[in-house]
Amino acid sequence: MLNTNAVCDTSAVFKYMTKVFKIFRRFDDEVSYQDTINGLAAVAEGAGVSSAAFKAEFNKAKGPMEMETRISWKYGCTRGVAGTPWFFLNGVMVSRNGSPRMTSKWTVKDWKNVIDPLLG
Repeated sequence: MLNTNAVCDTSAVFKYMTKVFKIFRRFDDEVSYQDTINGLAAVAEGAGVSSAAFKAEFNKAKGPMEMETRISWKYGCTRGVAGTPWFFLNGVMVSRNGSPRMTSKWTVKDWKNVIDPLLG
């Protein structure tokens, strides 16, 4: 979503995404588009990106980031993505016990159980 070359260094992206994932439930269907933008801009400000720069990038209609987002969204839909987080490894959906829904509670052991058999 952010053009990191234009508005921030790459470490700010990780700070921003960490904060967004902590509060994303605030942005449900009851929140207006503008309130969502303002809320995300406030998070960006806390990650070291000015609110004005964030809004300028976010509101670029039909810009390259908007098109990349649409393509990624449509690709995810074709792969069965129905929410976040949803994990893929080399283009293959990662699942545990037949359920594609991972949580932040996954341990290194859980990931090793998925990845190690693929490594042979």
